[in-house]
Amino acid sequence: HYLEETERQLQKAKADEISAYWEGFRAQNKTKRAEADVHLQAIEEQAIEEHHEEFLRFQRYAFLMLTLMIFEARAKELCNYVRDDKKLPRSIGNPRHNKLKNLKSYLCSYGKVLDEKWRIWQELQNLQSVRNQIAHQGGSCTKEDADNKFKPLLRKGLRVERDFGGLALKLDLGFCRYAVSTVAFFFEEAG
Repeated sequence: HYLEETERQLQKAKADEISAYWEGFRAQNKTKRAEADVHLQAIEEQAIEEHHEEFLRFQRYAFLMLTLMIFEARAKELCNYVRDDKKLPRSIGNPRHNKLKNLKSYLCSYGKVLDEKWRIWQELQNLQSVRNQIAHQGGSCTKEDADNKFKPLLRKGLRVERDFGGLALKLDLGFCRYAVSTVAFFFEEAG
């Protein structure tokens, strides 16, 4: 629901901004209707659209980051529950690097509650790769990364498109839903 409402509000804001620009432009130029003015209007409208596309891109990046932060926090709670329930001597702790690998190791090898071959681990690793690319590279990627690391996610709503300085990851609404449903599936099954 949050995603759908945000998307709707962003589209409305873009339409309102374009409409306000046109009204202001018409008020200033009632007497002038030269071809150059029409061209300038088109350029300004394109700039507004690009601004909103860029905002939407970063809004979706932020949504994915938040989703995975929630996943990490809830996964740590799950590990604490497993520790308490099985009376294990140590907790998962607070790993700085490769949190997903540590989570998998804790729940599969140490806690023996999940299967290491469970397909969801790869799905979560794919999401983690996108998260890392956004966090550490601002969403920019190389052709090699696009072909190797992100190819499995292209059918999930991830796109790799030309950007200012090269290639950049673009998430669509479907990809954000995929991220949420993957996390939800993990907790439904693991719980």
